[in-house]
Amino acid sequence: MSKDIQVLFLQDKKGHFKIGQVKRVKMGYARNYLFPKGFATLVTPATLLKQKAVKKESEKRQVALKEQADNLKEVLSSKVVSFHVKANEEEKLYGSITQQDISNAISDQYGVVVDKADIKLPVQIKELGEFSYQVDIHPKVQIEGIISVVLEEVKKEEEKSKRPGKRRQISKSVTE
Repeated sequence: MSKDIQVLFLQDKKGHFKIGQVKRVKMGYARNYLFPKGFATLVTPATLLKQKAVKKESEKRQVALKEQADNLKEVLSSKVVSFHVKANEEEKLYGSITQQDISNAISDQYGVVVDKADIKLPVQIKELGEFSYQVDIHPKVQIEGIISVVLEEVKKEEEKSKRPGKRRQISKSVTE
């Protein structure tokens, strides 16, 4: 049977654990993942004293995250992230637009870095149109934006002239 141990988390990992949290986990998970990566430490009487310092550090980090979220909200408010894509006649995309694509587009268009894990999409984007998205950096700051997916203008004649055509030379030898 696997043994559970108590650990004190030293870092945040969204959706899994928060800094300063004490939790029971499997020994193998702690020994093979949490301890080597510096995410947690074993709970002892000495580390319980350290928990208060870790909580203070967590509060400072939350204040910094809130400031970052407020700044990001100012930059992204009332701005549209646009994508120029190829689509078929039924306005369906060849592929889809992912959180990573949105993160890259925000960085390119507005010069702000947003982690792809912080971007939430209500639906998967697989067609042309306008869609909403949400950025969750801090629980007290709601950042919402609009994604515009439009058809890429490609002129067929220009595309053909840029591509070099393959020409075959056929040589006939006539023997009489």
